[in-house]
Amino acid sequence: MVESFARHRLLDRLHVLRRLLALARRGARYPEVFHQLRVAVRRFRVAEAIVASRAPSPPLPRLGKELRRVARRAGRIRDDDVMAMALRDRAKARRTVAPVALALVRRLALRRVRRLARLDRALMDWSPQGHSGRAMAALNQALRRERAMPPMTLRAAEIGPLVAPVARTFLARAGAPLAGPVRLPSLHALRIAGKHLRYALEFLEPGLPPRLLRTARRVLKRLVRLQRALGDIQDRRVRMDWIACRAAKAAGRGALEAIALQRLEEVERRDLRTAIVRCGASWRQNLPVVRRHLAEMRRARIG
Repeated sequence: MVESFARHRLLDRLHVLRRLLALARRGARYPEVFHQLRVAVRRFRVAEAIVASRAPSPPLPRLGKELRRVARRAGRIRDDDVMAMALRDRAKARRTVAPVALALVRRLALRRVRRLARLDRALMDWSPQGHSGRAMAALNQALRRERAMPPMTLRAAEIGPLVAPVARTFLARAGAPLAGPVRLPSLHALRIAGKHLRYALEFLEPGLPPRLLRTARRVLKRLVRLQRALGDIQDRRVRMDWIACRAAKAAGRGALEAIALQRLEEVERRDLRTAIVRCGASWRQNLPVVRRHLAEMRRARIG
């Protein structure tokens, strides 16, 4: 029963992914499209892993590294859009760094054009005639062979093996990331683990029994808050690293803009420290609740 449920949920994820890939292929260039495409790929990959863990027979076609390449290229464009928006806000708030911030926005606009061209080349393979497009059509056909299934509630014992691995990974990474010296790569790894847990719970949400559904929604609510705080840190870290790289290159050439870039880097570094402090407050408020609710789910034999 759980295998059939998982395949139907995977088909839902595939429909969303196909729609967003079609939008991107038709030339949609809005930042939100790239963000939703990257999220759809991540959700689909978590769903694909859950279905694969049930060892379906026969095995379903896998979309593989080509899908990761599209998500990576779309994500880079979206990250540049977020960075450009933040730099415009920075230019409005601080006139002393406005000229260099706006110069960086123009540089990002040029880089966006090049990255869009790379994304378009990757998307060509997802046309109906492309290799990846045919693989996606084969997966869609394989999933549609299952007959329509009425809404169903899974048993706790069936849900446990699907949630337990990602929950354990998240809790292992969530030890005490802000207690000592902050390691930004560790925070990013924790953010990814939190996303996997969140997407797994969302994938199984329609099949959860009522009591477990309430607990899962409480976990999801807290995870979203933690993800927001960690995502703010990651965006600021990427922006600061890029500005630091530009400053180092300018200093190597002896360019006058190096001083302005270093000043902007200091402003970003200070704001990053503030974001880490805010994340610590969110962490102390939300993580104990997540732990408690996951323990409740474990007592209900979900882990």
